[in-house]
Amino acid sequence: MELFHKQKYSLNDLLDLINILRSPEGCPWDRAQTHSSIRSNLIEEAYDAVEAIDLGDSDMLKEELGDILFQVAFHCSMEEDAGNFDFDEVINEVCSKIIMRHPHVFPEHSCFNSQSSKVYEIRPKESYFKNFKTKFNEDTPEESVKNVSKILPALMRSIKIQDRAAKAGYGLFSVEDAVNEAFERLHYLETLIIEGRQDIYAKELGDLLFSITEVARLIGVDAESALYDSCEKFKNEFLYKILLENRNKM
Repeated sequence: MELFHKQKYSLNDLLDLINILRSPEGCPWDRAQTHSSIRSNLIEEAYDAVEAIDLGDSDMLKEELGDILFQVAFHCSMEEDAGNFDFDEVINEVCSKIIMRHPHVFPEHSCFNSQSSKVYEIRPKESYFKNFKTKFNEDTPEESVKNVSKILPALMRSIKIQDRAAKAGYGLFSVEDAVNEAFERLHYLETLIIEGRQDIYAKELGDLLFSITEVARLIGVDAESALYDSCEKFKNEFLYKILLENRNKM
């Protein structure tokens, strides 16, 4: 096929490739997939891209962004088969939304999206920053907390929940209170361990970790990044220790 003999592929080639894979003559595995069956793939590819960013590895980032794009196109193909939307409509939607959110960059006018039948009103530049509301700000406090994604890493999710609850006046608001609560939960967990209460270890450990992320939020530290850095530090110390031990054995 002509598709397999190109020196440089395009986005349309990717879409054609996915259509081939999901066709009756294509791959049985690809054809059998659903949104749910490959949902973890999208998460994993996103994390791989983040790792490439952390490493400063451009070649790795190029590869991982391609993997993410494949996942996006694959999900679009399934939706197109279901008669809901296709890849072009996703592109149309995001472009319209970006224009809507940047009236200080793009001409001040209303943008009509004919494919999705949505009207995006571009507000005057001088009032944009004062009046523009994100979906989160339009939610009620209950909805804003409820809508925090369940598939975020636990540390990131806990801080988002805490932050949104705090904006509604719920939770802890001083570093001292957060630190005291963390110590109280640590001491309680210590008591449970001494008493051998294994049935509630997980619950109380979860509460302790939640309190620690509350401290992180209040002192302005990204708990996810801080834990990542500590993991790297521990890993490097471990590898250095092993290296020294191997040298001493020589």
